[in-house]
Amino acid sequence: MGEKKAFVVISFAPEFKNIYDSAIKLAIESNHLIAQKADGKDKALRVINDDIVEKIEEAEIIIIDISNVEDDNQNNIDLSNIYFELGLAMARIKRCIIITQDPDNLPFDLKSYGVLGYDKNDHEKLKNDLTEEIEKALNEDAIDIFKNIQKNNTDGRVINKKSSNQSVLLKNELLDDLLSHPR
Repeated sequence: MGEKKAFVVISFAPEFKNIYDSAIKLAIESNHLIAQKADGKDKALRVINDDIVEKIEEAEIIIIDISNVEDDNQNNIDLSNIYFELGLAMARIKRCIIITQDPDNLPFDLKSYGVLGYDKNDHEKLKNDLTEEIEKALNEDAIDIFKNIQKNNTDGRVINKKSSNQSVLLKNELLDDLLSHPR
């Protein structure tokens, strides 16, 4: 088996390159994982999507930065691609660590998950906090968004209490129900 990897989903905006290089990547490497992210350059859309799916599949940990990003005119940039990749990782039952500079402005659906807030100017604290979160996540079960039994542990993360066979059966039941009752 090859080396273990972590995949980072983060904005391509220039201000996030330094956050990745000086905090996120170092936290990943301190946990003996290989840091990966999509580069978004010189690839056809289909190839980018294939690359992202492959990296999500291969990764032990997925780190997703859902921080708001502004363009040059201070308009918020659409983060739908980042949320799509988060949803894909959760549907694939991967260990996800969600980080943001805006912990008070979380989408409703993410408020029940542990989200690590950080200050964009304190890379050392982000590196230390993320190093600890990665270490904890490597020792936990992945979050299964299809589970019907959840239990919060002491630090608020949701741990899957169903076996993988029960989860597969539940997924099949949900899919059958959705297909037989279109909205």
